[in-house]
Amino acid sequence: MPDESIQFLEEAERAGGHLIDLLNQADQALLQFKVSLGAFREAHELNNPPAAEIEQALSDVEQAIQHASAKHNEVVAKLNEAKAAVAERPEDDPGY
Repeated sequence: MPDESIQFLEEAERAGGHLIDLLNQADQALLQFKVSLGAFREAHELNNPPAAEIEQALSDVEQAIQHASAKHNEVVAKLNEAKAAVAERPEDDPGY
C-alpha cells in the first residue's frame, strides 16, 4: 500500500507544480501590468489620478498572489511530510 499512496501524493505534487507555474505566470503578468501602468502615468499628467486608482486596486491582486504562493509553499511542505510518513510504513501495511 505505501507505493500506491506515494503515487497519489506524487500526482498531487505534479498538480501543485502546475499551480505554482500559474502563480509565477500571474506574478510576471502583474509585473508587466505595473510597467505598462507606469508608462501610462508618465505619458500625460492627467493620467496620474486614474493610474493611482488602478495601482491601489492592483495592490489587492498582488497581495492575493503573494498569499496564494505562501499557501502553496505550506501545501508542498505538508505533501513532503506525508510522503516521508508513507515511506516509513512497512511494505505489508494493509492500509486500512
